[in-house]
Amino acid sequence: MQKALIVVNPISGGKNKKTVIELISQKLSKDISHEFIYWESPDQMNTISERLRNDIFDIAIAVGGEVGGAYGFSLALKSDGTVYSWGTNSLNTNSISGQLGTGSAETHSKVPAQISTLSNITAISAGMLHGLALKSDGTVVAWGGSFAGQSNVPAGLNSAIAVAAGYAHSLALKSDGTVVAWGANDHGESTVPAGLGGDPPFDGATRFKEDGLAPR
Repeated sequence: MQKALIVVNPISGGKNKKTVIELISQKLSKDISHEFIYWESPDQMNTISERLRNDIFDIAIAVGGEVGGAYGFSLALKSDGTVYSWGTNSLNTNSISGQLGTGSAETHSKVPAQISTLSNITAISAGMLHGLALKSDGTVVAWGGSFAGQSNVPAGLNSAIAVAAGYAHSLALKSDGTVVAWGANDHGESTVPAGLGGDPPFDGATRFKEDGLAPR
């Protein structure tokens, strides 16, 4: 029997995490045993990443989108390092954000499809309109909406051991214990606290103004 580790973040779960967990459980095959982790603390990044690296679970699932179900999409990581996605692929009916990562021009997909550009993946995370994947070599891949720079991985980022996607910002935990953040910073979410960050904080809001980035 396959085992699945399902990570539900506060963005997708909101205050109604019990309902989210029940809905996902109903969709899973009876042949897949599963365990839920509700992402509430950055301290959980190490635990989740370590469990995936040790192949304790055959599948990991990350749920993205916004509270209330808007832009909802899902990512699944298999034990062979491949990633699949399904759900919404757009910001609205006229704008493709690309959060599914498949290169599709369709606004949504009800059928899981492999993200062919990803391989050797050890962890995944999903934000509102973007996805993150950690590769076995410690590098990070991001895709989807980047209106605040959340999908623009900082040049030279390596030695990552965990990733987390927020509403419109992204985080990576490095093996030396430092944290790198990029994307929106309207509320300080990308400003790494003193003592945790080895790199200057990246202000995604400023990057947006300078480069004119917008959801794809």
